[in-house]
Amino acid sequence: MPLGDSITYGYGDPTFAGYRGPLGSLLAARAATVNFVGSQLAGPGSIDRDNEGHAGLRTDELATSVSTWLAAEPAALVLLLAGTNDIVQGYTSTENRIGSLIDAIASASPTSKILVSTLPPFTDAGFQTERHRVNTALAPVVPAHGGILVDAGDLVIATDLVASPDPNAGHPNTTGYGKMADDWNAAMQANGY
Repeated sequence: MPLGDSITYGYGDPTFAGYRGPLGSLLAARAATVNFVGSQLAGPGSIDRDNEGHAGLRTDELATSVSTWLAAEPAALVLLLAGTNDIVQGYTSTENRIGSLIDAIASASPTSKILVSTLPPFTDAGFQTERHRVNTALAPVVPAHGGILVDAGDLVIATDLVASPDPNAGHPNTTGYGKMADDWNAAMQANGY
């Protein structure tokens, strides 16, 4: 289950395939049998469109619904990328809020493996400073809550973002999503998927 916000949904990619499109291709190339699940559909019909990407939602808002989503669509593996909206909306301790979301996922689905991505960069300098702090703080927080940290967000650089004045400014572009897919794929393979 790809779980998160607008980045998980695929904003910034003209086709809304996001990282899920190239990740699906990478999984198919190594003959991995994976079926994405979720109540949202995004991307072209040629990819596995299922996801739980919810634009604008913070980690606490995702945590409120995650048990419902996992009950409807059980998942052996959760790919979690969340927290950017917490930063943008001025919340503090985003790393602890991500930890609470991991706890909510584990409570709803105790057998699910949870891979947690670092956050991709922001175009705003203030948000970027907080993102760096949060990503550093995730190193001890994620495993303490039973998750596995993946550096998918840290692979994305400023030129991998959609530029202003595009309404999707700040989201990864297709190059950025491709880098994220590479890291998700490596993490999935290292964890038996």
